[in-house]
Amino acid sequence: MQVYSWSLRDVIDTTIWAFYRIHNQWIDNTSPEDILHMLHMNTRIIRWILDYKGSKNARNFDFYELIQELIKISLWVYNLDEKVMKGLFMFSQKIEDILDFWISQTKDPETWKAMNPEYSQVTANTISRYLWTDDYIFIAFWHWWILSWIDVFQRVSVITTWRWELYPIRFSIWKMKDFTPRLNDYEVNLFRSLSKWKKIILYDEDSCSGRTLKRWEKYFFKNIKKDWEILKISNIWRFWSK
Repeated sequence: MQVYSWSLRDVIDTTIWAFYRIHNQWIDNTSPEDILHMLHMNTRIIRWILDYKGSKNARNFDFYELIQELIKISLWVYNLDEKVMKGLFMFSQKIEDILDFWISQTKDPETWKAMNPEYSQVTANTISRYLWTDDYIFIAFWHWWILSWIDVFQRVSVITTWRWELYPIRFSIWKMKDFTPRLNDYEVNLFRSLSKWKKIILYDEDSCSGRTLKRWEKYFFKNIKKDWEILKISNIWRFWSK
């Protein structure tokens, strides 16, 4: 399931179909692994939003609201909450005119490896040992896999009672040739406001050299807050640094 090319409509319909099957305990020839893969296609909708909001022909949606709505749905999916189907249906109604937008992905073995739940558990354990407050924004900068980010967050939630703010931002140096994080003016102002009382955790599922994390940090210091406390962590090359 690493490689795919589907329309947004297909991704939403497949997620609803997979969730319905699991929730109602259908039994047929589809393997449980295939159903779970289809169920977690839901997180690719968030990736679509991050791509679309930076495109030249993007409509004037409230992207912050859409992203927050999708994060909520992703957490419902992860926990097999029955609100998933209604949530996805209502979301699709909001973007009916652009449901035929296509989402594609190429093979990335290293990123696939980084999604190993054992790595996510180690990351969650590390976070829970070092942080003792809920005054954090948990940010994923990624382009391919949002699922590991949701997985880490949910595992931290099991260990602790913290409820951080979650926000994904596109910053893909290698795959999409991004020179800076893809933030719009609203998001920059949002983070400037949050920086007054929130610290930040930057998460990258697979960090080889730390280059992306360092660029992120430099961007935040320059554009958001010069002395903002930033914590960095990754599933592969698992490090903890300030």
